[in-house]
Amino acid sequence: MSKIEINMCGKPCPAPVVETKKAIDKIQEGIVTVLVDNEVSKNNVERFAKKTGCSVDIEQEKGIFKITITKGFTCEVNYVETETLRNNEKSYLLYMKNNVMGHGDKELGNILIKAFFKTLIDNEDKPETIVFVNKGVFLVLDDSPVINELKILNEQFNIEIVACGTCLDYYNLKEKLAVGFISNMFDIQNFLINADKIVTP
Repeated sequence: MSKIEINMCGKPCPAPVVETKKAIDKIQEGIVTVLVDNEVSKNNVERFAKKTGCSVDIEQEKGIFKITITKGFTCEVNYVETETLRNNEKSYLLYMKNNVMGHGDKELGNILIKAFFKTLIDNEDKPETIVFVNKGVFLVLDDSPVINELKILNEQFNIEIVACGTCLDYYNLKEKLAVGFISNMFDIQNFLINADKIVTP
C-alpha cells in the first residue's frame, strides 16, 4: 500500500489542492496525508478529494489540519466513475475580455489572473481555445504577467491562443504579441458559436 505525506503549511491556495491532486494521481491505491494550517485550504483539499471518490478523515491539533485521504479499497469504484464522467465532458472555450480577473481592486485582479493561469496548467480539464479581446489582449504581450503560463499552454498542451487584431490595433500593440496568432471578428465569432461551452473568468 502506497503512502504519501505532503506538508502544505504556509502555502497559499491553490497550491495545496494542486499538490494533493499530483499525489493522488501517483498511486493506484493507498493513503495521502496532507498537512495544512488554515480552514480554507482544509476545505478545498477535502472537497477535491471527495470529488475524486476518495474517503477523507480530518484531525486538528495546534492549528494544523491533518487530512488523510484514502484512494482505492472502498472508494475505487467511485473514483473510476468520476474519471469516466470527466473524460466525457464537452470541451470549452476560455473567453478573456480583460487583463485582470473580476471587478473591483486592480491589484487583486492581477493577483487572481496570475493564479488562474498558473492553476490552469495543472488542471486536467483545459480549454481547446483561449480567445483574448478588448483589454484581454494585454495578457498575450511580451511583458504580460502570465506570458510564461500562456506559452506552456500553447506549446505543451496545443491550446489555441487567439488575439483580436482590432483590439491590438486599437492599443497599438501588434508588434508586442508574444504568443498565439492574430485573428478577426469573423473567426472569433465562429469560435464562440461553435464552442460547446464558453467560460469567462
